[in-house]
Amino acid sequence: MRSPVTAYVGLRAEKRLVTPLVTVTEAARSIAAGDFGRRASGQGGFGEADRLIEYFNRMAE
Repeated sequence: MRSPVTAYVGLRAEKRLVTPLVTVTEAARSIAAGDFGRRASGQGGFGEADRLIEYFNRMAE
């Protein structure tokens, strides 16, 4: 059984890292399908996730 601390850490990691990755994946899928106006949105809690969104959007311009 998970402890409440483990569950909390998992939820925080999802919000800060996984959610930004999902937005980039969805935007990439849309661009691949021909929707060239689509951009990734959101901010992660980790600098790398934020930079990934920023660089992806610059690349998509």
